[in-house]
Amino acid sequence: IHRYPVKVLLSNAIKCVLVSTISYFSKMMRLVICLLVVTSVVLADESEASVEVDDASVDDTEATIETVEDISYVTPTLPSGSSVYIAEHFDDPTSFKKKWIKSEAKKEGIDEDIAKYDGLWEVEAAERDPLKGDMGLVLKSKAKHSAIAAKLDRPFVFGERPL
Repeated sequence: IHRYPVKVLLSNAIKCVLVSTISYFSKMMRLVICLLVVTSVVLADESEASVEVDDASVDDTEATIETVEDISYVTPTLPSGSSVYIAEHFDDPTSFKKKWIKSEAKKEGIDEDIAKYDGLWEVEAAERDPLKGDMGLVLKSKAKHSAIAAKLDRPFVFGERPL
């Protein structure tokens, strides 16, 4: 067994405590420096945001905003030779009544009052922000079963390919 004098043991213990304390303070000092750098960067950004403008250099003419109030709706047309199955814009009430069929079906197995498809469809202008002459399909009845159908403009051939 080695015997160390008390003085040597205390000296080594103090060295260990000092080294760990210095290491701790070194880490804390690095953290404080990082926080100071981040804070100064943020404060510098805020001070740049408040830039004063010299009123003498600003032109006194006010900006004018043009508003176009009467934009007219034009019915879209299909390009020549297009091969779509159906194209409907619901902007003509007369063609809507000729082309589209309102369903009169009934669901089976439930009360007759709620089984009917008796919703009302209309072609009318939009209530909010309408274009002049623009119309659309509107379901007029709330909480009703509703359906409409129309024939396709050309036959859909299934062939061998699945949908």
